[in-house]
Amino acid sequence: MHFHQGYNNGIHSHAPGFGLNHSKNAARKHADRWFSLHVEFWRIIRQNSTKKLLSTLLGYSFLASQATCVVTTNGVVKILVPESQIMPDRDVFIISAVRTAIGVGKPGGALASFQPVELSALVLQEVVRRAGVDPARVEDVLWGVVTPVGDQGANLARLAVLKAGFPVSVPGVQLNRMCGSSQQAVHFGAQAILAGDADIVIAGGVEMMSHQHLGADYPGEWPAVGYKLVHQGESAELLAEKWQLGRDELDDYAYNSHLRAAHAIATGYFDDQILPVDLPGGLKFSIDQGVRQPADRERMAALKPLFRPNGVITAGNSSQVSDGAAALLLASAEAVGKYNLMPMARIDTRVVVGSDPTLMLDGPIPATRLALKRSGLGLADMDLIEVNEAFAPVVLAWAREFGISLSSVNPNG
Repeated sequence: MHFHQGYNNGIHSHAPGFGLNHSKNAARKHADRWFSLHVEFWRIIRQNSTKKLLSTLLGYSFLASQATCVVTTNGVVKILVPESQIMPDRDVFIISAVRTAIGVGKPGGALASFQPVELSALVLQEVVRRAGVDPARVEDVLWGVVTPVGDQGANLARLAVLKAGFPVSVPGVQLNRMCGSSQQAVHFGAQAILAGDADIVIAGGVEMMSHQHLGADYPGEWPAVGYKLVHQGESAELLAEKWQLGRDELDDYAYNSHLRAAHAIATGYFDDQILPVDLPGGLKFSIDQGVRQPADRERMAALKPLFRPNGVITAGNSSQVSDGAAALLLASAEAVGKYNLMPMARIDTRVVVGSDPTLMLDGPIPATRLALKRSGLGLADMDLIEVNEAFAPVVLAWAREFGISLSSVNPNG
């Protein structure tokens, strides 16, 4: 699979995007074989089966003439393979991933009683536990925070590292690239590994809109920068206008997104990625609170436009205000082998672009084009695609631009 996301905002006008795991493209086969080889070998070694190891090794034609299998007198299996043949120099792997369920970002929301540092610490503890990594081996924590003021300021990343009980030697830094902040943390973490500055990093972030509302860190008056800076809701209206997206089409997409998310919840698709959080009163929070169950299409149609008297953007087809935290543990190929880690995915491509700061929400379109160009892939190579659903027209404009069916886009809402 290959995943791609793009984000954009009107203030900094950046749109990061990245690709994960493996595609169908033949140019990626070498790295895919290394990934399969590593996982299979380690499973076999754990089972102490020399015969199975040899047969597996011979199944990889690109190694058969260069690999040697040795069994020492005490029964230890050693594989002698030129490192250049099995370990690409420029790969970054995702070892573990975890998030809280998403709470409504208002007073009374499921997570509103927590401090951002507490929620961050919980996912930091869990991401190293799932990876089987000693926290002392984490070389940096990169933490996206869109509104870094008040209890989300003062380098929340470092505070969360300490709150999580990590050694004081583990550093942390928070960053803000607006809607793409946590994704940018993944970019920076991957780049640190590729540069050889680190082998294991944690990238993620937190946002608690029940504590810090959208725009809490905005200036009282925007400086003149040569462009009209508007609310994202107005940008969503401009996007719908440019791509001729009507109210019914937007509401239909939003409605189906809720149906898909509800189905994913009902079938347990999110269970493995969510860390249940203990709430006051002995309850546990483990189901995303913002998903409408059941979704009501007629009620959505009755909602009034939010940003223009005769507009098409409503509360029903807009992004919600939310609370939550998430983390990924990233590792180099060397760390994967050294610490016997089990990768979930491989980061393939990362891009950052700028787009029109007034229209702003079309950022995923140029981000996708650049990611495909750099990776040498096409959308036909993708099994699954995720595009940020900030507003319904973001995804629909992107799909219309590329002429792609929505069947493989955001299948879980």
